Amino acid sequence: MILTLIKTIKNYVIINSKYWVILCIFVLAIILSNKNKAQEEVRVYAPKAFSHSYDPYWEKEVPTLFDNINHIEYKNVFSSSAGDVYHLNFVVKSGLENKLLIKATSTTGDEMTIGEVDLHVNNTDDFIEIPFIADGAYQNIWIEMSELDDKSSIFNVNGEMNRRGVFITNLGISRIDILPRDLHNLSPTFFGDTGWSEVLLENNINEVGGDLRKEKIKTKPTNLEGDFLAFLDIGIEEVDFDSKKNKHKVTIFKCNKDTKEDVLWSDEFSSYDMRKLYLRENVYRFEVMKKINKNDLYCLSISKAGKKNEFDDLSFAPITEKEDAFIAFTIFDYSEIDGEIKMLTKSKLEDLGKTFKYEYQNNNFVTDLFDLFEYSEDTKFDRDDKLVVSGEVEGNYFTYKFALNKVFKQFRIEAEQLDVDMDQIGISYSFNNNDWQEIGYIQEVDDPQKFDQVVNINDGSGEVFVKVFFKGEKNKKGRYYGLKKFRFSAIVQK
Repeated sequence: MILTLIKTIKNYVIINSKYWVILCIFVLAIILSNKNKAQEEVRVYAPKAFSHSYDPYWEKEVPTLFDNINHIEYKNVFSSSAGDVYHLNFVVKSGLENKLLIKATSTTGDEMTIGEVDLHVNNTDDFIEIPFIADGAYQNIWIEMSELDDKSSIFNVNGEMNRRGVFITNLGISRIDILPRDLHNLSPTFFGDTGWSEVLLENNINEVGGDLRKEKIKTKPTNLEGDFLAFLDIGIEEVDFDSKKNKHKVTIFKCNKDTKEDVLWSDEFSSYDMRKLYLRENVYRFEVMKKINKNDLYCLSISKAGKKNEFDDLSFAPITEKEDAFIAFTIFDYSEIDGEIKMLTKSKLEDLGKTFKYEYQNNNFVTDLFDLFEYSEDTKFDRDDKLVVSGEVEGNYFTYKFALNKVFKQFRIEAEQLDVDMDQIGISYSFNNNDWQEIGYIQEVDDPQKFDQVVNINDGSGEVFVKVFFKGEKNKKGRYYGLKKFRFSAIVQK
């Protein structure tokens, strides 16, 4: 009976073989069509609509791609098999018109084109996401810039750098737990963006015009519409840098009608001190680095620092081409989820199919300071090391807060100490910013502390706090501690 059944099936297949061939071709065509569609779907997310302007005071890094350096290969960043689904994402900022070709490559020389990205001259970060289906075994990501028509160097004759290059940062690749046919059901990755804007105070000086020889100058109340006040720029002309005799005091404070003056930031300076504040001709920059509230009004005042002091002979100068703008604030603002949850700079929330993945890492930029939730008074952003640091004082700390209106199921903390002092730093986590659990680390002699711990949360949590604190035995005046690397990643419930 079984032999008869096998013979019947065999005869049926032979008689209808042409239909089986057509069916196989049809199914293959559907698979390839869906695959090609996935390969071509390059998602580019522009940042928030802020007025960005390039400022060499902030950015002096050498680009990733420039001149004859037209490609970069990220080795051993994943390990694929045929049919695996992935998300590739990275951040790009371009100073030229060009195109990027992105490929997956293997140690055996095989390669697969993932996508192309058109580059345009901009002063902003673009967040790139490319979903793709691997057609074989790959381990590396290759990003290549088209050959430049203009062969002029990124460096001018004085060795100074212009912006004719491409910056690529925060590259990540994740395997997605879905079938290839379901790729179109994935939610786009949500990227945390921090934009900056410049607020000019035009015609905003009370009664005294542009003369700094008055006893006190005060601006009218201004709504700054942001999360952080980074810099204060003041236009002053004909500064005598050799004058040390008198000091001025500049203060920024809340000036809501229903509250008393609440000082946000204050500093004293003489004409001699202003050489260190020089930004460009007639413009001087103060680093404020303070959190602000979008609902509050702020005023600025300049006065004598002491009763016996008199003003040096200083006068306002236009800070831009607008003749009546003498003062400018640089404001940073965060993107938000659901209009309330702030996403830290260049963090990302990625759909993995059955769960979300959240990632954040320090960016070696001034926004690292703004990403902190709480910190000791002397915590600052060190421009030389390009890191957040805090004084080596007992009790000093800085804390990150991770919250998404979703439930964290697991998280991982990875960090590396800036210096090599033994047992200098401690890292702990909490779910309420009150009850803390310290994590372990390894450290060899003359090596930095290295932290790497995974924490599973049985009941889940909507918030995770991470505190970095000083635990050294001796307080060293003038010394700072910090993390050269910090990364927080988490599995988030859908």
